[in-house]
Amino acid sequence: MFTYTVGMTSHDAEGRGRRAQPQQSRSHAKVEAILQAARQILTDPAAQPLTIRNLADRLGFSTGVIYRYFESLDAIAEAVVREHAELTERGLADLLARIEPDTAEQLFGQVFQFFINFHADNPESAGSGLNGELAIRYLEVERASNEESIRMVLKRGRDLGVLGAGRRIEIRVRLLWFAAEEAVLNSFADDPGGDQMLFEEIRRMIRALNTNPEGNYEQ
Repeated sequence: MFTYTVGMTSHDAEGRGRRAQPQQSRSHAKVEAILQAARQILTDPAAQPLTIRNLADRLGFSTGVIYRYFESLDAIAEAVVREHAELTERGLADLLARIEPDTAEQLFGQVFQFFINFHADNPESAGSGLNGELAIRYLEVERASNEESIRMVLKRGRDLGVLGAGRRIEIRVRLLWFAAEEAVLNSFADDPGGDQMLFEEIRRMIRALNTNPEGNYEQ
């Protein structure tokens, strides 16, 4: 969730292999039903592999109905991945618009709590059932979404005056993001000791981001 690299934006995948947008509510409902079924297959270890035939059987559609809205299986999987990334970005943007933390520690505490809650509400990984080229595309979209999240947090922190403008601050935030990714994932694993140690390290890293009383940021 927090891995950073430079890559395509989460919206770059939009339109890849997607048929013309449906204009009627019934068509919209079918598209959503296809995507929902794909999400269920991708996130259920006991489910059959994600194929057009398995989707059609699960939905009671003919394969022709699915191809009416998506030209390929890749297009369906990418739409699922894109929606997952966009949901994350919208939720984070909403959070940042509502909060007014006084310190970097408060800012990142609320941001990381958002991701913990998001992961709890969406325990499955959108890309867990992808293989090969689709798995690579998933990582591209996910990494780009993380980059956008980092950009939003940096901007909000600077607007509020709790983060400096120097390149060193950006590097520290990215390192913090890496650690937070592991902490969020570990918080749902059976390793409470390692989880606690990681959160302690994250708190130490966050405290190092705080501005000093004179407002002189380390550049």
